[in-house]
Amino acid sequence: MFAQDSSPDGDSPVEILSNFWFKWGWGADFALTEKIYLCREVFYETGTNSKPQRNEIDSVSRTTKTIDKIINGLDVRLTVGYRF
Repeated sequence: MFAQDSSPDGDSPVEILSNFWFKWGWGADFALTEKIYLCREVFYETGTNSKPQRNEIDSVSRTTKTIDKIINGLDVRLTVGYRF
């Protein structure tokens, strides 16, 4: 790995980058011309926090109870493609 295999807080790179995500949604292609198309995708995603994020939430949660431990959001994409 790197010369420093952990963060200043002692977390390993695996702990820092470990998140688990569920993503579901739909997509559709629309032909603009015979070769060019437009692709729309809409996804809803739900995930968990990494260990450093959980530790930060726990430290803040001691004073307030408004922080959620589950991450969620909407992912909307619009792309243009070309058929060869």
